[in-house]
Amino acid sequence: MSNLLDYIGDDRSSTAIVVLLAVLVRVLTGLSLYSGAGDAPKYGDYEAQRHWMELTINLPVRSWYTDSPVNNASYWPLDYPPLSGYQSWLCGQAMRAVEPASVELVKSHGYETPTSKIVMRWTVIAADLLVYIPACLAAVYVFYGSSASPSSLSSSPAASTAATARRARVLALIALLFNPAAIIIDHGHFQYNNISLGLTLGAVAAIGAGRQLLGAVLFSLALNHKQMALFFAPAFFAHLLGWALHSERHRGIGAKVGGRQGQG
Repeated sequence: MSNLLDYIGDDRSSTAIVVLLAVLVRVLTGLSLYSGAGDAPKYGDYEAQRHWMELTINLPVRSWYTDSPVNNASYWPLDYPPLSGYQSWLCGQAMRAVEPASVELVKSHGYETPTSKIVMRWTVIAADLLVYIPACLAAVYVFYGSSASPSSLSSSPAASTAATARRARVLALIALLFNPAAIIIDHGHFQYNNISLGLTLGAVAAIGAGRQLLGAVLFSLALNHKQMALFFAPAFFAHLLGWALHSERHRGIGAKVGGRQGQG
């Protein structure tokens, strides 16, 4: 592995190679079968995502979560927060542009053409390219530094040389981008979990870079995309509360508020 990393080259080339390989693995994973294909009446994971796209591009926002004749709560109801609905709306626009029948209200139930599946596969890859992969790159460079601006870890024994630091960055990026669960679930079974995971990872990177408010915004977006981000909420809450209590600026505000209350 060490010789392979030496062969890859500098930070830019190694990062580009790792990212390209990660995208290739995602494309190849998309060639596999998925659960529920052709299995009436609900048809599995692809149909769930397709149906949410069908609902969001054909119904007003107020009707996304309302049981109705055209939005039967027993048939793949939209059960994720609103940001996930807007993501379905955006992907649904791509589906409709290529194959309008794939998202026709009610009539498209059970729609499973190769073209519609290819389009949805690429929307999942696009989500990784726009959210998850940039978040991985940001996290690696915040916590492992870069050749241009080494982080505090660069002075540790494990990163005492530029070559060792570069290997650490490449290995960290590989671990994030080639996570089997993230690849198989999203790219094998038509999911978009990496959007909320990417927003969460981006929040961690932002906080690690000292941009707590940006981190809070990104994590709030993660929560508004999928409720599974609640697993990370206690850690974010504890850290941001501690930051707020120990910040000189916030202590000054607290002292002023306390002083005014005392005067009253």
